Amino acid sequence: MFDNAGDSVMVHFLDSRGGPGRFVNVNACACDRFGYSRDEFLEMCPSDIIKPLKADSANSIYKRLQKRGEIECECLGVTREGKETPITLMCRRFEHQGKQMVMVVARDVFRRVQLGAAFAAAEDIDTYVRNADDVVYTMSNDMVFTSISSSFESITGWTREEWIGKSSAPMIHPDDLEIMQDRFKMVLDGQWAPMLEVRVCLKSGKYISVEVISTPHIHNGKVIGLL
Repeated sequence: MFDNAGDSVMVHFLDSRGGPGRFVNVNACACDRFGYSRDEFLEMCPSDIIKPLKADSANSIYKRLQKRGEIECECLGVTREGKETPITLMCRRFEHQGKQMVMVVARDVFRRVQLGAAFAAAEDIDTYVRNADDVVYTMSNDMVFTSISSSFESITGWTREEWIGKSSAPMIHPDDLEIMQDRFKMVLDGQWAPMLEVRVCLKSGKYISVEVISTPHIHNGKVIGLL
């Protein structure tokens, strides 16, 4: 199953400081996509093929991993030829024979980027948002919900009316709010914002992890918020 996976799967040690150590196993897909043989991979560590985006340093990624046990983030994958491609990393920490290790699944994010482009290009944003199968919303420049899709209600237990016109901040887990605000500012500043995993509060009071894709909401040539 490991070698037949359609995504790049890699396992590496954690060093004594909780940082990334050398790879101990990789699958055939990883070798094919990054351009290295398995033997070459086993002499390398994640920093040789993975480049954190500006908002995420390697240290911050591994600190979150140590705290949560598993995380998802977006980085740049670097091939042997030096080509950089946006990838999603799904990382899970585990113990094997008394040693701390991490399993990393790397997935191409091209389809997520396409989805964000479709949001930005839609002619009737409000209709698009209301009828979307995924949870889709628009926000003003100060993170206030201006519209929310119907699917929001079945997933969160909240009604749209309870949140439209209100700040989204109280819904975000306090530990995730700062990075959510940073990504929001990136979008408003015209930068490409990577997918972000944050915890949101359901009406029941329970938190669930969700993936957030952000793109500028543009009207008459001006950025008026976020989608």
